[in-house]
Amino acid sequence: IKMKEILEILCGIIVLIFAFYYYYKLKFDFWKKHGIPGPKPIIYFGAAKDIILQKKIPLEYYKEIYDEYKHASLVGFFIKTKPILMINDPALIKDVLITDSMIFTDRGIPYSKKALRILGYELFFYIRYVDDIAMAVPYESINEILDTFNSMHSRIQFTLKVGEDELNFLDVILIKNQSTIEFDWFHKPTCSSRFNLRGMVDRAVMLCYPKYHLKNIEQSNFLENDHSLEFIFNKSLIHNVTKKQEKIKLIEKFLVKSVITQYRLDHSHEFEWNNAEPIMDTLFWTKGEESLHLKAKLSPLFTPSKLKSMLSLLIQRSEAFKNWLDNSLLLKNKYINCNELTEKLTADYSSVCLLNYDIKSFQDKEIEVCKYVKRFNKGDSWKYILKQLLPDKVINNKLCDLISYYLFDADLMQFCIRFGMDIVNYRKKHNISKYDFINILKEFKKNKKSTEKEMLDQYFVTELFMLFLAAFDTSAKTICNALYELALNHTIQNRLREEIRNTCIKCNGEITFDDINMMFYLDAVCKETIRKYPIVDVIMRQASSAYTFRNSQLTVPKGQIVNIPVHGIHFDPDIYPKPEIYDPERFIGEAARFRQSMHFIPFGYGPRNCLGERFGLLQFKMGLITFLRNYKFDVCEQTPRKLKYISAVLIQQPNDIYLKITKIE
Repeated sequence: IKMKEILEILCGIIVLIFAFYYYYKLKFDFWKKHGIPGPKPIIYFGAAKDIILQKKIPLEYYKEIYDEYKHASLVGFFIKTKPILMINDPALIKDVLITDSMIFTDRGIPYSKKALRILGYELFFYIRYVDDIAMAVPYESINEILDTFNSMHSRIQFTLKVGEDELNFLDVILIKNQSTIEFDWFHKPTCSSRFNLRGMVDRAVMLCYPKYHLKNIEQSNFLENDHSLEFIFNKSLIHNVTKKQEKIKLIEKFLVKSVITQYRLDHSHEFEWNNAEPIMDTLFWTKGEESLHLKAKLSPLFTPSKLKSMLSLLIQRSEAFKNWLDNSLLLKNKYINCNELTEKLTADYSSVCLLNYDIKSFQDKEIEVCKYVKRFNKGDSWKYILKQLLPDKVINNKLCDLISYYLFDADLMQFCIRFGMDIVNYRKKHNISKYDFINILKEFKKNKKSTEKEMLDQYFVTELFMLFLAAFDTSAKTICNALYELALNHTIQNRLREEIRNTCIKCNGEITFDDINMMFYLDAVCKETIRKYPIVDVIMRQASSAYTFRNSQLTVPKGQIVNIPVHGIHFDPDIYPKPEIYDPERFIGEAARFRQSMHFIPFGYGPRNCLGERFGLLQFKMGLITFLRNYKFDVCEQTPRKLKYISAVLIQQPNDIYLKITKIE
């Protein structure tokens, strides 16, 4: 009997192995059937074992595929069992990005529109309090409470209302004795305007909306004996703990699972969120007509006339940066972390020009926003590996609803929301009403139609953070890469400095927008920097319907992901001879004039190209003018001889670059 059982088990294992083998064989025959060349896949990993296990960064992986198959118009490979199509032919690239762009509007980045926020914010424990309850209102009596308070609207400072996803509490003490509701309210002689304390600011409620947590509220509007009050859930009651905080004792910590099973919570609102994760619901991730509509609303911010008006702000901030750096202790060091220096400058540029908000970045220590941007871009390695190792079917159908694309930790999400709210509150306080990014979003929210994007609060503030990140972080890295190359190539550095000086002399030190556009060598330096150090390694697009490529028998199905190898093209020696050498002459004269337009695509092309391309280039050029006009850059012992990149969520991120900086007298 034992031998029979062993044989049955062995037969079952053999059957599973064969089933497993044929499943992958059928999957991996996809490109072979269509006659598309590509790297040979292996079971489970496809052709992406090294990037799934993070042995290689995507930049290296995609370049290797391009180098091996660059003479093929189309290349097919697999990431696990997902077929990916790489396009090398410039004519086909143009079709995808421009001619047939309406079919390829989506970026093809997977994320869940319906995710449990619990897992996103890494909140593993709740805290229960034991103390006297000064006020308790039965949950089923909420309508009676509403009627009572709203009838007293003329006498009390605030009104109470229940929204779809939130409850605004009054600044009052409420007691229900038998059938009578008694209340009192506090007057605030130091307050010149009316405002609400937005209630439910306990960790339990933070799971459904983190901005209600006490951490994210700068000032608590309701104080008793100098201690703010918290609202907490307890089955069917909403309790208001009014004793001093130091008297509250922690008696129990329990897992989220206990809360879900023991506490009466409305799961359709508190825990299951029908809209996307705020960061994942911004312009970068939006799809189809939604993305084009949002972009059309925001594009007027970056017209030439708007950029001209921004230039005066950039010049003012450049002068402030120079004054700070001249008096800073940084110049006394033998070397400076160039990444941090350029981040301070572009963070200031972006906040002032786009948000009309001063983040006070000119200080010797690292500014808070830069720290969080680094964490955002780095992501969470273990979550990435977990998501990549799990089968696609599990990710797409089940697990994605749980972990979604949560590569960002709780502190980062809280900072993101706090950052946006700080900007909004600052503008209200200083009565700023300029026609800028924030006002466009506000108008869009007010005038939305049924078919338009509903601009919820969390979307609004996270869109501010994402715009700021895209504007300052990309420019900071690009300027830093340029300074690194100029420190290695003094001939190029001196020639560029000479052009800047001559231009400043001609315009009596008052550079205009047209003056910058006439600095051809500066433009060439910028383009060569972006060629050698593109912000993204590939441009991703997803087909919204079946599509047949011209001069080809290949028809790809709806949902097919296509990749355009930016880094591979920029380093192709047939297009750019000796691509490892930094040479701005590539973008001057005949060499630039006769080059295929699709062979230089750092910002993409077509309707879904980079929204802030013009502003990014203006920041880049103004940053180089500021640095080279006033400082000389040299390598030092800590300067890397070759830049090494680390894995990142969005933007290719080099390790720190240290340079010696000398003030020009």
